[in-house]
Amino acid sequence: MSRLVVLSIALLMILSMVSTIAIEPARSTEVIAQNFDEETPGAIPQGWDVQDSGICSLTVDDTVHYGSSGKSAKFTDDSHLPFSYVRRDFASQYGYLVFSFAVMVEVPDYFDVLIHDGFGHGANIYFMSNGMIAYYENYEWHGLCSFSIGTWYGIKMVINIQANTYDIYVDGSLKVSGARFNGFGAAFSLSRIELGCQSPETPVGYIDNLSLSAEEYVAPSTTIVTMTGSLDYLFQEDVKVRLAAIVKDAGTMETISDALVTIEIYYPNGSLWVSDTMTEKLAGTGIYEWESTETINQMNLEKGVYLAKAQASTGGSSPSTDILLFHIDPPAETPIATFAPYIVFAIFVIAAIATSMFLVRSHRKKPMKTGVIRSLMP
Repeated sequence: MSRLVVLSIALLMILSMVSTIAIEPARSTEVIAQNFDEETPGAIPQGWDVQDSGICSLTVDDTVHYGSSGKSAKFTDDSHLPFSYVRRDFASQYGYLVFSFAVMVEVPDYFDVLIHDGFGHGANIYFMSNGMIAYYENYEWHGLCSFSIGTWYGIKMVINIQANTYDIYVDGSLKVSGARFNGFGAAFSLSRIELGCQSPETPVGYIDNLSLSAEEYVAPSTTIVTMTGSLDYLFQEDVKVRLAAIVKDAGTMETISDALVTIEIYYPNGSLWVSDTMTEKLAGTGIYEWESTETINQMNLEKGVYLAKAQASTGGSSPSTDILLFHIDPPAETPIATFAPYIVFAIFVIAAIATSMFLVRSHRKKPMKTGVIRSLMP
């Protein structure tokens, strides 16, 4: 019973460790971070350009802000002209972008926030006069959710530039996934943020906590890797640790040769034991193997549950991953020591039998004490 408890605890420790090693977040680079708190009230925010001060304006405002303190940027349009906007340009980005900001409207009237390539191809969000937050795609608006005047909303767009798609979150809730970029043609990069209005309306809105970060582009995995076996118990000290993995194409499910397959094995305490490359067993099989150079006895491995993690990739795609748990439990004593009591007992029995036989044989060889009978001849 105690062994099962120890094993369960070890498994829980391994699984908690897996959650920390299996997934690594993509590295990000900050492109823009602006909360306007250190800027001069009434001035145009740093980095922004106003198209025409007679049409619209963008100024730092210290009376309205997101959160308990700070400042924001206020956009106002009094022109009744379409396509009035203010903008901020940034270095062209080509991979993944995370664009987030807090926004509040006093007069919606198609107040919009756009991020695009300078030619209108990109992601967008609108605050409509009917009280809906929406995005524009395929010549029409698509409603996401309702909003209230004078209320701050946290908006996040997760943008895949290469696919020309984006996801929209409102206050942390995913509202649409895979929305297509607006505009004619494809966008190969994004380089501009705009606030404004694309209709003859007069919106008033505030923006705060502006953040734009570029995420490391990772090509989707084209492989599936499966480690063979299950929770194995290795009791013999004279065996090697052997592990195998099968790699298949994620689309066709055909086995893949010449894949890059690596393996990491972790001790029961979570520390790394070995990191190595797995080699294909036979060309064309898609079966990759790894074997320890020494036996369990020679490596003097501790008892417990070990975790093996295999990763496979082809053509620079992100790796697919699978894990396998196995239990090493070699005998605490060597085979000779294990059978020592039996060997001693056998020797004792053999010695006792030999001694008994010797005594019996010695007793038979002693001369018998008999009288001498003489014959009297007449």
